[in-house]
Amino acid sequence: MRYRYQLPSTVKVRGGRLEEFKQDGAIASVRLADGRQFSGVLIVSPRFVAAVRGHDRLPFSLEEVEEVFQTPEDLRMRSGSDWTFFQEEE
Repeated sequence: MRYRYQLPSTVKVRGGRLEEFKQDGAIASVRLADGRQFSGVLIVSPRFVAAVRGHDRLPFSLEEVEEVFQTPEDLRMRSGSDWTFFQEEE
């Protein structure tokens, strides 16, 4: 799969890495420049936003993302039943 949304290289990953849950995918949260946060963000390979739980479109601008991190809730999520994947058309 090819994903449309790549995080800018300036985005910091808290702790330096994300704990994967499946095949190079990690569920994380993002903090935006204005302080808003989104949880349930699927990050793959490790700089692409593949999905955001409960959203069928990317609910923020990639340029707004300042930090990616994992909460205990992110680490407990294992199901992607309410994700719409942001992949490029083949």
